[in-house]
Amino acid sequence: VGLEIKREILVGGLSSPKQAALPIAAAVGGMIFPAAIYLALNYGTPAAKGWGIPMATDIAFSLAVLAFLKDKVPRGLRIFLTAFAIYLTKLLRLTLFFLWCS
Repeated sequence: VGLEIKREILVGGLSSPKQAALPIAAAVGGMIFPAAIYLALNYGTPAAKGWGIPMATDIAFSLAVLAFLKDKVPRGLRIFLTAFAIYLTKLLRLTLFFLWCS
């Protein structure tokens, strides 16, 4: 997966910042919205500390579906979802690092 994304970033569908902007924006939204919904539902309870869990689980599900449907999914969608997963994972790690280390 990593090698395919590297190729797409260097010479493929994500080689320009304009083309990579959508997966990056989707990754940011994929972090913010699940955590915000979780916090809204659990505000003021001890469970509110678990906001990082919904940030990480949605992409695992989408990659599992992508792997299951492999050849039936258009190449562009596979590239988008895989790039989305990578960007989301990197942003999630940075977010959790800075919030839990402060």
